[in-house]
Amino acid sequence: MPLQVATTQSEKNVQEVREYDLFLDVDFSGLKYRGKVVVDLESIGDVSLDAVGQQISSVKSGGNKVPFKHSGKVLEIQSGKFSGPLEIDFSGRVSDNFTGLYKASYGDGYILSTHLEAVQARKVLPCVDHPAFKAVFKVRVRTDADLSVISNMPIESETRQGEKKTVMFKKTPKMSTYLLYLGVGKFVQEKNRHGETELYAAYADRPTGKINTEFSFDATRKVLDFYESYFGIPFQLPKLHNIAVPEFAYGAMENWGAITYREILLHVDKDTSVRARKSVAHVATP
Repeated sequence: MPLQVATTQSEKNVQEVREYDLFLDVDFSGLKYRGKVVVDLESIGDVSLDAVGQQISSVKSGGNKVPFKHSGKVLEIQSGKFSGPLEIDFSGRVSDNFTGLYKASYGDGYILSTHLEAVQARKVLPCVDHPAFKAVFKVRVRTDADLSVISNMPIESETRQGEKKTVMFKKTPKMSTYLLYLGVGKFVQEKNRHGETELYAAYADRPTGKINTEFSFDATRKVLDFYESYFGIPFQLPKLHNIAVPEFAYGAMENWGAITYREILLHVDKDTSVRARKSVAHVATP
């Protein structure tokens, strides 16, 4: 897909982003969310963050409020020269245009899924939304207890609170904002393994029932074998999801540890045409 060029002021003063500690409280039926992100960064002057479509309610440092202005595209924080964590409370709505955190419909149901390449992470959370600014991500999501939550890393803990639950994921390695992934909904998640890597095939749980994921797992193992041998480096994450998204604008998206595909590209088996199977191999192999 063509790379979109970032038009942003956020990298003007910010020198480094070390970590995003992100919490999202997702109202699945209301198609909205509340969030808090603690951004640990280094800046030589007032901090500017990319933030599109969110309502910013407060910015704090060390428990003290910090003045800010939000133009609708850029969050300007009157911090001066700054080093350390900034705590930002915000809210947003689920999108319907296949970018940011969006609604992907099927029949009478839907899932929520993210597509953030190249500069769409700013539609989900305030951040320095530029591929060069890599950081560690800690992700926690609160949502309905009967829904599944998928992100880049394995689940570290899951806590039930009545009809809600909070899912905490393990920290990611340093990565660009556009590689962050979040999926919420009723997913079927089939599990397999490749060496030390846990493999998952995830798809919407719909009345049509189970799909054949054998080809997906087989292709994934072959691709991992090839690249691990070619580079002499094992796959760097403990798990890898292949996720079938009902409504998706592209063939696939290489979110680290949570690759998303147009749904039809994972619905293949030994009876599917060779041409269709080659399409899956093409999107799985850069």
